[in-house]
Amino acid sequence: ELEAITSKATKQSSEQVESFSTVYRELLAVTQDKANGVLPQGIPSGIRLIDNKGGLELGELMVVAGRNSNGKTSLALGLALNAAKQGVPVGIFSLEMTNLQLTSRLVSMLSGVDGTSLKQGQLTPVEWDGITQVDDSLPLYFDKRRSTDADALVANIKGLVARKGVKVVVIDYLQLLRGKERERVQQIGGIAHRLEALSKQLGICIILLSQLRRNMPNDPAPKLEELKESGDIADAADSIYLIYRPERHGEDITYPDMSQNWSQFSTKGTALLMCCKNRQGALNGEQLLGFDAATTCFSNINNIDYLSLGASALPSTEDVFND
Repeated sequence: ELEAITSKATKQSSEQVESFSTVYRELLAVTQDKANGVLPQGIPSGIRLIDNKGGLELGELMVVAGRNSNGKTSLALGLALNAAKQGVPVGIFSLEMTNLQLTSRLVSMLSGVDGTSLKQGQLTPVEWDGITQVDDSLPLYFDKRRSTDADALVANIKGLVARKGVKVVVIDYLQLLRGKERERVQQIGGIAHRLEALSKQLGICIILLSQLRRNMPNDPAPKLEELKESGDIADAADSIYLIYRPERHGEDITYPDMSQNWSQFSTKGTALLMCCKNRQGALNGEQLLGFDAATTCFSNINNIDYLSLGASALPSTEDVFND
């Protein structure tokens, strides 16, 4: 009986091993399918910097980090909307906002109606027509339980993937989750690694929002090392993007000079998106984005229009991430 059990275990173990040759042939087939358009190269996000690096890749954990009120949630919701518009089911797990608040933000982004007017119910007839014409068939799904327990979150994600075929998941945000480890640093690291493994197990893209450590008032520009418990989060993430809006920190604050002399560009109605990690390709890169505070929409813009001489107009918010 022991020999039979051992033989069965050995056979099952051998079935879990793949040779390089097998995976290599699979890689060639997948690459050929992508080249022929049979498989997407990644779900288009609508943001050039992200799409140039492959878009929203299934099986990957993307971390979006920034300081308070710099647009982490707005950016993530914009990515979610862009995926949903292409028919990709998206699950949104927010521990900071109610589902009604999230829907209000999404409707503002979709309709172009000022979010404050929508919140107060003070709408013109044209604005009312705008919000009533929003496509409510978009495959966007919210979690009703809003649990901060990491085990419950993982179970809820698995359930949403099984029931609705969700391919993109937004989690807002990491530091509000709780794990079983005693030390907080270990909790955060364990949750980040668990979500990374979950993205690969389920073949989904997880967009995980994260706070940054409190900054020095004279240098608000975000840095990778300022991710809270950054070591474990940075190790777990397949890609990391930092979002920065200097106008939130004072009129005299400029963009940092990195791959370009970003300090020459206007900070009014703009934001800088920085790629700090990309496991599958180039590590660095930045893009100047337009930001409409009324609808909290980010958009691709022409950098020349936003030199420090000033921009005459903000980008259109007729469509989320409209060029």
